Amino acid sequence: MIWSPHGGVGSTTVACGAALCLAEHGRAVWLVGLADDCSHLFGVETGRLGWSDWLARPDAPVDALPRLTTPVHPRIGLLGPGGDGRDPLLGASVMVERLAAGLAALDAVVVVDAGTHPLGRGLLRHADRSTVVLRNDVAGLRATGDLAGSADDAVVVVEPGRVVGRAAALRRVGLPSHPITLDPSVARRLDLGLSNAPLPRRFRRELEAWR
Repeated sequence: MIWSPHGGVGSTTVACGAALCLAEHGRAVWLVGLADDCSHLFGVETGRLGWSDWLARPDAPVDALPRLTTPVHPRIGLLGPGGDGRDPLLGASVMVERLAAGLAALDAVVVVDAGTHPLGRGLLRHADRSTVVLRNDVAGLRATGDLAGSADDAVVVVEPGRVVGRAAALRRVGLPSHPITLDPSVARRLDLGLSNAPLPRRFRRELEAWR
């Protein structure tokens, strides 16, 4: 699971990039967006129904989840939130347990882009691996004191020219950390849509080193 303590740091970009790397290595992947950000990066529209609609039907079987996905790559199915994803009951423990069990039953690698979604915190304890995404800015790194027990490792999105440089940021996180460089080529690639062109080489190389 990939998440962030606050928005705008790049957790969705990292999650989508990781899913693409896995797929290009021959793995079948379910990419689950707790919000609907992944669809924008791939340049697609997800189906009208999603995981929140599945949760709203207690009798819905687990094998209904794949039918709610949108193909964004020959080996990647994207499961978006559907509905509005803002039902107050979605934070209830029973909902968390059911969604975690449903995702665990899928017959593929599951990459969850939790971002800052409130449901993500509940799913953390069910994740095989929890990665927090941070930036090398002072405000973002202030949150690193609260990460103990919440993440197995960190991806630090490094923006050149910041007061906190790459090496200092990696030291301050206090977790096994992997840098991803904020590269203009990645932004251009996102503008095209991740379904339409290969990942930039540097971005791919850094994702591979982390994954």
